[in-house]
Amino acid sequence: MRQRLKLEGFTFGRLLVDSYAGIGLDGKGYWNCHCRCGKDTQIITASLTRKTRPSRSCGNCYDSLVYPKEYKAYEAMHNRCYCKSDIGYKNYGARGITICQFWRIDFLNFLDDMGIAPSPEHSLDRKDVNGNYEKDNCKWSTAIEQANNTRGNTIYKLGI
Repeated sequence: MRQRLKLEGFTFGRLLVDSYAGIGLDGKGYWNCHCRCGKDTQIITASLTRKTRPSRSCGNCYDSLVYPKEYKAYEAMHNRCYCKSDIGYKNYGARGITICQFWRIDFLNFLDDMGIAPSPEHSLDRKDVNGNYEKDNCKWSTAIEQANNTRGNTIYKLGI
């Protein structure tokens, strides 16, 4: 007989595993979890432990409604870096641009580091266009600031 994982006390994104809930009618193991947003939920073991796109919240967190601009920037950043079908992937993910693990775990980690965009005209920008998405390399910028911070720009030094 296969031994059950011991996940009590572990945190997966926003989910804190409280206790083992047992086997469901579908034959899968379930865990009682508490989400950082305040909701309690039951999550399937495989959803917590799988390597690609694991469950990291209760699924009822409304970040996109509370922080629409910031959440849209977060999703767009993720898609540019990790979704090969995204139009921007060739300029980001294909070039090796990644997102720091702390931000990938949870949108709120990103929001804690970046804060609210200063105005509707600001969008997420990387200081070093060849660097990764991480706290020390990102800022909120206007369209003009972003236009001046591209790989295609050439800097001329005028000599005397």
